Amino acid sequence: MGDCVLDLCCGRGDLAFHLSEKVGSNGGNVSNFDFSKEQLFMASSRQHLLAKAYCKSIEWVEGEATDVPFPDCYFDAIPIRYGFRKCGG
Repeated sequence: MGDCVLDLCCGRGDLAFHLSEKVGSNGGNVSNFDFSKEQLFMASSRQHLLAKAYCKSIEWVEGEATDVPFPDCYFDAIPIRYGFRKCGG
């Protein structure tokens, strides 16, 4: 089984597509989490346009970065490309 990765605050999914190319081709999956429906819609649309086999390993989840609906230690890696800027505090 491949790696399980979460792209936190994924936005348009730029990093997700790169990650899925690496882990999706090895049986892994990439979950992408963002609070913006519009960004997730844009990312999902791009996924369908790419229509690559590794893109099937991508899922899009809406929600707040401070309250992710996944259990502890579920992911092998959690990159945050833009999240620190978005979450502020």
